Amino acid sequence: MHSRLLGLSVTFFGLVQLVVSGPVKALTGSAEHFDARATPTTANTVVLDGKRLISAKQHLKENFFATQLTSLRRDADSWLGKGPWSVIFKPHPPENGTLHDYSSQAPYWWPTKNKTDQNVSSLSTSRAPTRLDNAWSWVSLYRTRRVNATRFLHLFATFAPLFTGRTIHDVDTITDRLSIGAVCQSSYSLALTWYYMYTGDAKYSKKAATALCTWFLDPKTSMNPNLEHSQAVPCRELGRAPVIIDFSQLFTSVVDAVQILNLGATGWTKDDTTRMNKWNQQFLDWLVSSDLGKQASALHNNHAVFYDMQVAALSLSVGKRDQAKSVVSRAKSRIDEQIAPDSSQPNEAVRTRSWHYHCFNLVAFTRLAQIASHVGVDLWRYKGPKGQGLQKAIQFILPTALNQKK
Repeated sequence: MHSRLLGLSVTFFGLVQLVVSGPVKALTGSAEHFDARATPTTANTVVLDGKRLISAKQHLKENFFATQLTSLRRDADSWLGKGPWSVIFKPHPPENGTLHDYSSQAPYWWPTKNKTDQNVSSLSTSRAPTRLDNAWSWVSLYRTRRVNATRFLHLFATFAPLFTGRTIHDVDTITDRLSIGAVCQSSYSLALTWYYMYTGDAKYSKKAATALCTWFLDPKTSMNPNLEHSQAVPCRELGRAPVIIDFSQLFTSVVDAVQILNLGATGWTKDDTTRMNKWNQQFLDWLVSSDLGKQASALHNNHAVFYDMQVAALSLSVGKRDQAKSVVSRAKSRIDEQIAPDSSQPNEAVRTRSWHYHCFNLVAFTRLAQIASHVGVDLWRYKGPKGQGLQKAIQFILPTALNQKK
């Protein structure tokens, strides 16, 4: 239950759980639709525990978690008729970019007609002014605790033509944020279902392979391995330091899905693995060397923790174990800085939705702890100089989650 409260999608309907003390026993379930006969090779997963995946598969005749197992297959079935997705399917490329560049828009910025010294700073000098610069400025509304509804609903009819030449649209339909979520979630669910299903049923692995190849590997449809145009503010910033947030925990699910498919899944080849490793290496290089990546690393909230999580996961996936160990060891200083002696998270408490961001940061920390366990670093039991730790931070939010205090 604790892991569900934290929103750890890595658990995926309970097949592998992460809780406050670390990973618990792999879940078991009905063998009616799942293969309990073979003992597979261990998956070199970076968040999931490959040995526990084997244990789960060997105990599928037990019925205690039959509901969760059935739910996993049901979710995988729901993806069979969807996709594939690609960055090139959006109607317009990001400013100064191409359709192959991932793009998204910052959620806490709103358009306003009146420029003042109080609500707008100087425009970005990284590009030439556009017609929007004279018509609209963008103001941060952090203090009002309001997300820009244009990302989820519709832009004002008078603003939309200036932005894209259209009348009304949902911003998420012209960027890539929803699509990458679908790629990550579908490939993870489909790969896990293939793993637990009878080996002769390849429709799940083939669908996962199609989603991954279309988004990452096919030169005609693939995403460039960077996030230079993520979290952009139109007319102001082409990309911002919180770039990693759009991938957050999702991309680690892709890394694990690939490792599961590497066990011999139909539709996924050795060449696919080689090309995916190359893409991951290029993305990792961008994260550690780009200005936006360095800025993300220097932040002091969940953005920095997600950055560490992503770099550690990618490093481990491409065989850079020492680099992964260095990154997860650095996470101890993140715990010292971001978790207070009372186990709250002050830098998340001041955010627009403090409850959400307390949980969100713990998603990053706990996944990072799982990655750390693969390289011999124990973040689950680490305690800072003032007693700070992940277990206490989780215990801090539980009363609110259980409606035990206002």
